[in-house]
Amino acid sequence: MSGFLHLSDFHLVEDETASSRAFNAKYILKNTVDKILGKKEDFGNLDGVIITGDISDDGSTASYADAYDILKELNLPLLAIPGNHDLRQPMMNYFAKDIDIQSSEFFDWIYETSDTVVIGLDTLVEGQKYGMLRSKSLNLLFKNLSQPSEKNIILAINKMDLIHYKEKDYQKIVDDYKKLISIIYNHNPICIFNLAAETHVDRSIDGPKPFIENNINGIFSLLEAVRKYSKKLESDALLIFDGPKHPTNLPTLTFGARGISDITLITYGPIVPQHSGHFGNYAPNPVFRMSEIISSMKDGKGRVTIPGFYDGINLDDETLKVLAEVPDDEIKMKNEMQFKTPDNVGNNYQESIQYPSINVRGIESGWVREEVRTIVPSECIAEIDVRLVLESDPVYLHGLIKNHIKKLGYVIMDRRPTKEERLKYDKIVTFISSFDFDAFRTDLDSDIGIWLVNSLTKTFGIEPVKKRTSGGSVPTVSYTHLTLPTKA
Repeated sequence: MSGFLHLSDFHLVEDETASSRAFNAKYILKNTVDKILGKKEDFGNLDGVIITGDISDDGSTASYADAYDILKELNLPLLAIPGNHDLRQPMMNYFAKDIDIQSSEFFDWIYETSDTVVIGLDTLVEGQKYGMLRSKSLNLLFKNLSQPSEKNIILAINKMDLIHYKEKDYQKIVDDYKKLISIIYNHNPICIFNLAAETHVDRSIDGPKPFIENNINGIFSLLEAVRKYSKKLESDALLIFDGPKHPTNLPTLTFGARGISDITLITYGPIVPQHSGHFGNYAPNPVFRMSEIISSMKDGKGRVTIPGFYDGINLDDETLKVLAEVPDDEIKMKNEMQFKTPDNVGNNYQESIQYPSINVRGIESGWVREEVRTIVPSECIAEIDVRLVLESDPVYLHGLIKNHIKKLGYVIMDRRPTKEERLKYDKIVTFISSFDFDAFRTDLDSDIGIWLVNSLTKTFGIEPVKKRTSGGSVPTVSYTHLTLPTKA
């Protein structure tokens, strides 16, 4: 069976010294190719390199020349489609040599091996961050998928988003997107790889707004399509080729990730801030009340004191052994984060994140630093996240926290209190909760788990680091909302 390498998002420029970015893209690409060449025999039979866009960041001829010179060392056909940073003509000068370009106007092409057809479609709108398909591209896809064939078909396509569109193009993008989905799913695909979801830190992501637009909104349409056609996509496993490596840089296999739910707490003092000289010792301070609530939730060793919070967590000897085998350097971790003693929830880092947690991620009240004022604040707001594991029920955990606060003598409301309520009750807290996404976890000794461990061991010549649960949620956050059989 044919095999292909997949590469994407090089973002080369003509002059690295003139770039505002801190990384040398040309060096990174060269280093990547050298590593591939060093392990080329381990990859088995390869028939080409599929490149899914953003070869260049500035569209310069020099950047494409550099990319081509580096990539040709692989001695494989280069099958490239443009990304939103690319320019067609200079790209065609170098990357149209190994493929059957259907026209000089667009970068649509077909590449065939004995058992596989690779179709590349051009979504580039030059000078724009969004992309769109053309009728000719859709017709090319429809024609090839409609023909009876025993060959495998791979479709390479860059983004078509609705974030940066021009008003006049909106409906066109929507219509073409619907056509694309219809063509694909009428062919009953067995697999969809979201291989370039703009989760890389490239030259286009230079602030929070574009980061959110690319990482969250940019894949929204894909996820909605997956949700809509979930029945057709029922499968034995969902494999996600993303997420952090272990700090040792060893191959890493993560079997689960924590979920998250949120709680906002608000405590109250005087209706407006009062001068502390006049009213300190008289007007109740909401910060002390919030401190009472928060400090009561954990003991001096960092363990949650609320009865039942850790219920259902049973780590048997085999699980503890697997957790202990993860090669974490906890001395280095504490040194880098600069604290002496970690919370004593588990015997090590991996063990600790197998339990749900309560984290205060921010507190706001009054003024500080240069703006500090001698006042009794009117309110204190604490933002809390409750990290979930597979055994966790967020509704149950939030109920435990709410009952715990009630036992401290607080009246709990889901809104701000009225004047009448403020005068009636001594201790009031607003409790607003929300749920973001579930935790998930696949058994380490499952069939898919064993197969993946064996596959990575064979590929890299060393057994991968096996993480039972990841502390982070990306990139699973988007998929845990879907009604898919998520097994890995």
